[in-house]
Amino acid sequence: MPETSAHPSTVDPRKYENNLEPPLGTMFFNTKRHNIFDRKLLHAVRPHKSLEASWIPAYTLTWDVQVYKYAVNGDPQDADFAKNGGQIYVIMVHSGTIECNDYDGQIGVRFEFEVAPHDEQRNVVPLHQFPTTGSGQKDDKNTLYEIDFKQTFQMINNGGSDAFSFNASYNETFTRVKTVQTGDKTATSVRFKINPLEDPKDSTIPWNTTHQIHAFSVFTSQNLGDWPRKFDFIHRKSWPAPDLGTQSIVSTVTIALGF
Repeated sequence: MPETSAHPSTVDPRKYENNLEPPLGTMFFNTKRHNIFDRKLLHAVRPHKSLEASWIPAYTLTWDVQVYKYAVNGDPQDADFAKNGGQIYVIMVHSGTIECNDYDGQIGVRFEFEVAPHDEQRNVVPLHQFPTTGSGQKDDKNTLYEIDFKQTFQMINNGGSDAFSFNASYNETFTRVKTVQTGDKTATSVRFKINPLEDPKDSTIPWNTTHQIHAFSVFTSQNLGDWPRKFDFIHRKSWPAPDLGTQSIVSTVTIALGF
């Protein structure tokens, strides 16, 4: 989606390399794109001069996720798959936009994204969230971030007769202007946030700006029976003022391995 603002919060990535798809004929691999939210309109509260609060359109969210799924180190249908070191990897490449509406003012909202298995079972484990908190390179009010993932997967092709090493990799750089991004994982989920700068002069995000979504998540499990699995894709908006609180929306999506 093209930029719609005269003051975009990110510039086009200087580098983009996606080598997450193994060669044709590779077994136990699949990829699928999921649209989590499609131009979802969210609101913010604004006090009138009369001190009565009113809701006004704040921003429009589009959130897409390309999901890559791999079974490595053996045949996942083998009863001893986990015992012999087999693993299921699920990689999520996040994209989309946050379009703050054209309004004469400033928005103090913080944008948070979280992905977690729908149930509380811990057999699907969050492994990575990129870029990580504090990893950006600051230059005045701009911050350059890099997503750099490399891992060798032992996979199978030719109907299961041949094993080979697939060097999966993904590299992307992007710049945030007057905003910063964080990324972390908990025992059950991954999270990333887009926040204004801590400088009081830039502690709010201007209206009429577009913010591109760039993030990379990895989950893993050891059993084919863990899938398909429902995931909650959660978007939260929060304000620094405690009386305005935090609001969230959730989209629950079923991730199937497809093999």
